[in-house]
Amino acid sequence: MMPSTLLVAHDAGGAEILSAWQAEQNYDLAVIHCLAGPALRIFERDNGPLPRQGLEVMDDLAPGSLVLTGTSLEADLERRAIARAGALGLHCVSFLDHWDLYRERFGPTETWHEALPDEIWTGDQYALDLALSLGFPSNRLRLKANPLFVRLRRMVETAVPQSPPKSRILYLCEPVSRKLRATFGPEAAAYDDELVIMDQFLTCMERHASALEQVTLRLHPSEPLDKYDAVVHRRVRALRLRRSDEPTLAKDILSHTVVVGMESTALVVGIVLGKPVYSCLTGKPWAISLPHREVHHIHDFKQLLLGEKLL
Repeated sequence: MMPSTLLVAHDAGGAEILSAWQAEQNYDLAVIHCLAGPALRIFERDNGPLPRQGLEVMDDLAPGSLVLTGTSLEADLERRAIARAGALGLHCVSFLDHWDLYRERFGPTETWHEALPDEIWTGDQYALDLALSLGFPSNRLRLKANPLFVRLRRMVETAVPQSPPKSRILYLCEPVSRKLRATFGPEAAAYDDELVIMDQFLTCMERHASALEQVTLRLHPSEPLDKYDAVVHRRVRALRLRRSDEPTLAKDILSHTVVVGMESTALVVGIVLGKPVYSCLTGKPWAISLPHREVHHIHDFKQLLLGEKLL
């Protein structure tokens, strides 16, 4: 039996990277998938229907096979894959897809360092420096070009130039309440969560609706479709507002002029695609994890409209 590669992912961020990584490999590479949650939709978007596999497929992998995982905070699929690979003597690599809560992605506070894979790939110098500062062993860290960003840059280079209207705003939804609970515990209620911030965003957009061609909400892959309905419904008539049904994030970003959100990795995709990117946190401030200098940090959505000269 020939060695193969098992790709394991639950969350969207890791899935986007692993799917782009797979697309870069030789077509004769034997790839097996163990997917759940938002990751399954992303891989099937790129590759068509895939057979459902559980982690027990690892028991039959040939010596020399690779287990390549994403990482998750709440789901434990990737953590179970790392542990099983270690028990089976399979080489295991995890690709970090964000710039925060690295230790928490691998296990409890007291034992995270005992649950690391053989290698950890970081997609840029920011991520590598952060991992080192948090005590990750340098001999396990590797700086690898983020295959998703490589794919996106290639898309920009080959795309037919487009000129979307100057007042088309894409809002990237994100369940930051999870991050707030993990970071601040009982004090999380003192901070504005995604529902409050969405309300602030739509209130501002509604006040200046005449200046806007389009406002599009793109839900996070882990969010239910009706999550923001109570906030959105009362604004539909006054505002050219729609919820995106575009499967590909990059196409959504390229068809808009400005990208706004909180701290989603999708904001970095906006940077890679050459769009103005804004992070807005209303209420009590907290430090977002994105270290990229290109992100404009604002605390009032009117600053977005003024910054883009839409008012």
